[in-house]
Amino acid sequence: MDALLILGGFFLLLGSFFWLALRAFARGAGWGLLCLLPPLTLLYLFRYGKEARAPLLCALLAAMPLGFGLLGLAEQDPNRLRALLNLEWLEPVRNPWQPDIRLRGRLWGEPFAPVEGEFIDGRLRLSQGSASFDWRELVIHLGEFSGSQLTLDILPQDDDVPTIELVRQLGGNPLPEALRLERGYSMHLQLQRQAPNRLVGNLHLGLPSAHRTWVSGPIEVFTDRLRYREGRVDTRFDSVQTLQVVIEDYLQRRFPQHRVEAVQLPDIDWNSRPLELRVQARIGNRALIVPLLLLKDEQMGWGVPGDRYPPRGASDQEADAAKPLKS
Repeated sequence: MDALLILGGFFLLLGSFFWLALRAFARGAGWGLLCLLPPLTLLYLFRYGKEARAPLLCALLAAMPLGFGLLGLAEQDPNRLRALLNLEWLEPVRNPWQPDIRLRGRLWGEPFAPVEGEFIDGRLRLSQGSASFDWRELVIHLGEFSGSQLTLDILPQDDDVPTIELVRQLGGNPLPEALRLERGYSMHLQLQRQAPNRLVGNLHLGLPSAHRTWVSGPIEVFTDRLRYREGRVDTRFDSVQTLQVVIEDYLQRRFPQHRVEAVQLPDIDWNSRPLELRVQARIGNRALIVPLLLLKDEQMGWGVPGDRYPPRGASDQEADAAKPLKS
């Protein structure tokens, strides 16, 4: 209801302004142009107040639903009102499955603005483009770290430093090009863990001038191939780990008296619908192969058709969330 009041009041106010502008243009092009500039509109109002009376009355009527709508929105959802007034709705919608990477720079002298980022198996990967067309990737072999944060400051003369790898595949080239650099570069890297599966921080990297490569800015990367929504795994995201979570939850509810673990999947053809899989899993003390059919609903995500098994308890789900996933 608040949204309808705001929209109705706004469009009525906009219509009042155009009505006023039309009356001003009827007096002359000069008055019309002045009326289009809000600070100078007052000149027309003082000079021809009687002609502007009807549009002004309409504008006052428009202010009532607009004001009531804004007040109602402020009471119910102040964050939404703040976003509305800050014009955040004009900003492009960011894919919630992609990390927030604002790092910019150049690889081999070409612009580099990565949109994908991950830190898996000790490798920090930042990539741009499609693997089949104009694909660029920066890989930093950091190794695993177990703390809550990581800070590295590296100078060109330092030894025993992470290996830097640049990879690109341009349109028309059947094979990718790669460059490995084991020393001779400058880098400042700061990463901080954030629940449930993210690392955020800053990266500033400069390679020798012959490589025409530098990057700088804030980064965010995922530490696995799961995505979360409201604290739970988002089963709409296409990844092997997502399917492992869905299948393990299904099997645990199907066989509640046994412990389900070590779910292994065959190669996935993501273009196939539905997915027909032969899943290897350890259920209790037995290693079984379970044939399963999986379908994806745009709202609910991946699931097993006809699944009517009762949901699990919160403690069981938390225990499984703490287990490492098999890739």
